[in-house]
Amino acid sequence: MSAESSTPFGDHLRHRRERGLVRRQRVHEELADHQDNLVSPAQLAQLGLTYDEVRAELDAGRWHRVGRKTISTGGPSLVGQDAAFRRAVWDVGGAACLDGVSSLLAWGLQKWDEETVHVSVEAGARYHHTGGVRVHVLRRRGAVVSAGIPRTPPDVASLRAAMWARSDRAAATLLAMAVQQRLVEPGRLLRAWRDVGRCHRRAVLDKVVPLVADGAQALSEIDFAELGRSRGWPEPDRQVVVRTVRGRPYLDVRFTAYGVIVEVNGVQHYESLATMDDALRRNNHAAGAGTALEIPAVALTLAPQSFLDQVEAALHRGGWHR
Repeated sequence: MSAESSTPFGDHLRHRRERGLVRRQRVHEELADHQDNLVSPAQLAQLGLTYDEVRAELDAGRWHRVGRKTISTGGPSLVGQDAAFRRAVWDVGGAACLDGVSSLLAWGLQKWDEETVHVSVEAGARYHHTGGVRVHVLRRRGAVVSAGIPRTPPDVASLRAAMWARSDRAAATLLAMAVQQRLVEPGRLLRAWRDVGRCHRRAVLDKVVPLVADGAQALSEIDFAELGRSRGWPEPDRQVVVRTVRGRPYLDVRFTAYGVIVEVNGVQHYESLATMDDALRRNNHAAGAGTALEIPAVALTLAPQSFLDQVEAALHRGGWHR
């Protein structure tokens, strides 16, 4: 037996180490293991830890303060998306919750990168600004899902992601991806949009939301012939909604005399922000008899001219002259 352990002081040190080990194990089992190795001071207090006990763990380097109200029981830095989300909600305070695109990412949105974490608070809440976090103050935030990291429901999150997006194109992409990845049911999205009040992007979203939510019916309302008439094109021979074997609708427009077919793809084909650019590139390689071009439906709302130029060039190759 060592000299230290045979003295009252040694016994005290041993018991303190044992209490610390039990305390840390309890924190991990009840909190940290389920929260990306993160805990908040409030949670630790509810678990019965005193300020001095928490400070002892921090001073010893076993735990690390990684935010204003966030403590890591793992390493000195955040690891993973969920950890960044937890820190944002805890450090902002004011009953903040994930919102917009951050809420969608927490619900499982794939193929989208966003450096800024978006959270919302109710008007009048006392909150703190935090690096890398954008706080949206809302008069009526609505429902919050409290299980796991607090977040808004997918239908509301999708619309706010579109309203807060950096561009009209990004807004349309987020809505299309949310529906395509089945994070939000189209009917719920359409109903939620009808309840939205003021919106700086209303003119665009009034067109895009039905395209996303109403599939083939919304596609049939795109008057491709009218767009052509404005450029002096001939009337297409056929303009009908077609459903593929996978249930993905598109608008089939044919200029038979000139060997040109245009497929206006519904948002079910829309996989990422690059979809429109990819379609433009593929169309540039389509030439000769039986030219088939594809146009994302959203492009006819956001940026139609480049695609219409391609159709016109194909008509010229097929023998049409203004």
